[in-house]
Amino acid sequence: MYLNTSFYYEKNSLFSYKKYSKIKFLCYNCYDRGGVMKNNRGQALVEFVIILPVLLLLIFALIDFGRIIVCRNHLEGVMSEISNLTEEEIPTYLNKDKDYKITYSVKVDDYRNITLSTKLDLITPGLKSVLSNPYIVKVERSIVYE
Repeated sequence: MYLNTSFYYEKNSLFSYKKYSKIKFLCYNCYDRGGVMKNNRGQALVEFVIILPVLLLLIFALIDFGRIIVCRNHLEGVMSEISNLTEEEIPTYLNKDKDYKITYSVKVDDYRNITLSTKLDLITPGLKSVLSNPYIVKVERSIVYE
């Protein structure tokens, strides 16, 4: 609520006026238009209902992209660890990781090509149609084979 004060003047003698105040309390969500009180509380609710699905879609999409970035960062960390291991040690190292189910492939030519990939389920309904669900996060690295 806010206080609206207005003043009126009343003649108390021949040449002097006395100032009086009229105090009105007005509701913050009501306004006076043409002498009729209007209520606009429903307008904010309708606007909120219109914006809410778009806002939730954006929040869930941000969460999904964050999960993809974290998963890719984890795979890059695992890749830096296994790049120095031999082909026989790689499966035992990957079985220790319980957070992600990681598949790998190694091709040996002049270069040793290592590919790590894992599947990530998306939670955003609209993003599932744009990206494949489950989304496959893949990391590849080529190392000179010695």
